[in-house]
Amino acid sequence: MDGMAQGMTVRVGVAIPFFQRQSGLLSRAVRSALAQTGAADPWIVVVDDSSPIPAEDELAWMDAATREKVKILHRPNGGCGNARNTAFDSLPDDIEFAALLDADDGSILEQPGSTQTTGNLVHLKAVQSTPNGPA
Repeated sequence: MDGMAQGMTVRVGVAIPFFQRQSGLLSRAVRSALAQTGAADPWIVVVDDSSPIPAEDELAWMDAATREKVKILHRPNGGCGNARNTAFDSLPDDIEFAALLDADDGSILEQPGSTQTTGNLVHLKAVQSTPNGPA
């Protein structure tokens, strides 16, 4: 992440597709994303893919300040890939990188005390769009 290496602030979006039958998993993933360091506050998009456990129930613990960093979207069940695409489509323009985090994951971009990126990261600005799709 070049901007981070030069001391610049980089905004990271976190895409979390959500479809679970076990409670507590999404909460752990979101807390992990919020705790990451090395970039500006993450923008987290949870896409509830018609989960039997509503995302809002899983994230009821969030206070008002945290809710401003976490967006919950709903869609008919279409699978993990479609949910991730929905999350990507909703990211603000100033997001340069997007981390892919499953709802049952407990760690994201960095290990505590490390500057090494360990998650799945997509450099959004590297993908050039043309009238016929990505270049």
